Amino acid sequence: MLDAPFFVSTRRASPVEHGLLAAFAVAAWVVRASPYFRKSGVLGWAVDYDEGVYLAASKLLWAGALPWRDFVFVHPPGAPVLLSFATVWDVSAARALELARWGVCLVGAVNVLLASHLARRHAGLVGACVTAGLLAVWPEVVACDRGVHLEPFLTLACLWALWSLSFEPPRGATAGVALGVGLLVKSWAVLWLLAWLLARGRRALPGVAVAGAVGLVCIGPLALLAPDALSQLVFFHLWRPPDGDLGWSTRLAEMFVSRSVLPAVLLATGLPVFWWRRGDAFTRHLLWASALLVLAFLSASAFWNQYDAHLAFPLAMLAGLAVQGWLERAPAPLRAASVALLAGLLVGGPGLSWVIDRRRDRDDEQVARVAALRAEPSGDVCAFEVAELLMADRWPPRLSGVRTLVDPYGQMLLEATAPGARFDSASAAFASEAAQATVRRQLAACPRWLLGWRGRWQLNAATRAALPAAALVDPAP
Repeated sequence: MLDAPFFVSTRRASPVEHGLLAAFAVAAWVVRASPYFRKSGVLGWAVDYDEGVYLAASKLLWAGALPWRDFVFVHPPGAPVLLSFATVWDVSAARALELARWGVCLVGAVNVLLASHLARRHAGLVGACVTAGLLAVWPEVVACDRGVHLEPFLTLACLWALWSLSFEPPRGATAGVALGVGLLVKSWAVLWLLAWLLARGRRALPGVAVAGAVGLVCIGPLALLAPDALSQLVFFHLWRPPDGDLGWSTRLAEMFVSRSVLPAVLLATGLPVFWWRRGDAFTRHLLWASALLVLAFLSASAFWNQYDAHLAFPLAMLAGLAVQGWLERAPAPLRAASVALLAGLLVGGPGLSWVIDRRRDRDDEQVARVAALRAEPSGDVCAFEVAELLMADRWPPRLSGVRTLVDPYGQMLLEATAPGARFDSASAAFASEAAQATVRRQLAACPRWLLGWRGRWQLNAATRAALPAAALVDPAP
């Protein structure tokens, strides 16, 4: 533990400290929501593939369709349930997407607030401000919090668990419930459970058992109704072919240096501080969680930089601890100068520059496809980008005699690898006949289709040739 801390106080946070950290959270929300205040509104921001999958799954769940049985869903069921605030109402698809995006922006701001308060409790106010300042403009976090993704909800569950463990004595059962909820959102929560065990030893076992019980009780009944639930939840991720960013060097660069080197510099300079704090279970928990996440991202078959939106939180809190530790040992004349320099770096650093550069992010080809969907007369239309259906104010239709197409990427890779076949790339898997069987029946069951680039990529030549040109609503290139 740190000895003779200069900035850390054992007293409760003062109103001024609460107000300062709340101001960071409000600023974080403004950064995330700022594109939505343009004339084009919430739907003027480019939509991501995953957003359509999670929202469509939530809507279908409330319509009586079950994940894993009635549609392929290669994740735990937590996200469809948590997104009910946007889908349970009798609202249009476009309005549900708007509500969900506003809600995720709010979750992102709450995450910044929780992380900064954790840093204040375990380090001090300066460390808390560093944590909040980094996360407010961390590029991957901002991008993820502007859409409907799993990472913000998973991060909220993990921060809730850390908060519960910050009391004396630690509230292990509550932390177990929190991480159980995390397991229902994304399997990465198991890495936080393992980090908990490594940081706290046998004292963590009861809480870990609670987390496992929460996950089992919630997932078990659904899994019993879906014979291939295990294939979608587990084997899909074990057998999927390589995709996204490949190579360790590329992935490490995405995690640490591609958009801002400031967090990496703070973490590197903080290594002695982490050594000084080796007796602190909170610091050990963060270090283990960060190391396990990095190892998981390096070893996974697929990797995209949005994964870093979750990794950013333990890294930012560690950076706050590092700065606090150095300032406590710095000569008095250097402290004010160090704080001023750090504040300048946080305000004018590459992270904020990236956020400003991306404030008008849009995809012109996507806009054209959505316009083509909006011009289509009423009736069932299916798409390989369900998110684009939502932007055009259409829900994916329920198909007769075949599963509803919610996640064509996951569905086709699942079927390509289910016979035991292994592929060197996702493209090779999509080209296989095994990947095409179900989607051909879905093509036949839906009268109109928007293929887009994803459909042209995932359908092999034989399947594309069998689809009548009159069924396509794709805009002319």
